[in-house]
Amino acid sequence: MTDLRTDEVGIALTFVNGGTSLPDGVDRTTPDGHVQWIAQVEGTRPVGAASPPPDRRRLVDEAGRLRASVRHLFEAVASGRPVPSHVLHTLNRAQGFGSWSTTLHSDASGLRIDTTLDGNGPLVPLAALARAAAVLVTTVPPGRLRECAADDCVRWFVDSSKGGRRRWCSMATCGNRAKAARYRARHPVD
Repeated sequence: MTDLRTDEVGIALTFVNGGTSLPDGVDRTTPDGHVQWIAQVEGTRPVGAASPPPDRRRLVDEAGRLRASVRHLFEAVASGRPVPSHVLHTLNRAQGFGSWSTTLHSDASGLRIDTTLDGNGPLVPLAALARAAAVLVTTVPPGRLRECAADDCVRWFVDSSKGGRRRWCSMATCGNRAKAARYRARHPVD
């Protein structure tokens, strides 16, 4: 059984970090790729090529607004500042684009709750993204939500290290570049 909260934390981080080559394999540099990824969240009805262009544009525009608000939310929570009211308004508005229903099931592995996002319209997938951000900031200790320390990186991550001292979104990329830069500074080439 997967932990919905862990899944939602991952969805929120993937959404806010954006990017072009994330493990999900969807190229979000194009509006269609962006829409495709958003529609995959919570298994919502895809808003794709068959949808009218105004619906697709509206989804991309609203997703951009939501992403900016989630960034502001993360910044406020991570720094211990109050969350601006316009940020809360944007997240609550997006959560209202759909409605949630839950069902309790019993099977051989025990009891489980399935949560489903219901609704019509092109903006329904944004409700799942807004909820994921809300779950993240209410379940992760504020001191563990961090922005990467690399000067050229804007990715957010949850520090799950034992000591709570992680600084990089990825040691393989940002952390390695920082280590290499420190090494080059200590060992200049003639």
